[in-house]
Amino acid sequence: MRGLAESLDVSQASATGIVDRMQRRDLVERSHDPDDRRVVRVSLTETGRRLIDGVAAERRGRLGLLLDRLTDDELAGFLQGARALRRARDSHFADMADAPGAAGPAR
Repeated sequence: MRGLAESLDVSQASATGIVDRMQRRDLVERSHDPDDRRVVRVSLTETGRRLIDGVAAERRGRLGLLLDRLTDDELAGFLQGARALRRARDSHFADMADAPGAAGPAR
């Protein structure tokens, strides 16, 4: 839960509440690590996976409609900016992973 809270940039109590609500809706399930019962794993259920897939497909469709409105020059600029953001993100996560005591980034 601590790692999830850090990834969401919320308190551990908030992350627990979010997971509680998602579990009641059958979107995630919790399990304990067999080697360390203090560790709680949260994973998507099939219902959760279908919801995520549906949201992602709708998002891609809406983005496609917006991109269709751009000129070729605007699309080239957008692509250049997207690549720059990806490089910055990758660099950021590499820096986080190299930080002392880092458990590695959640992506």
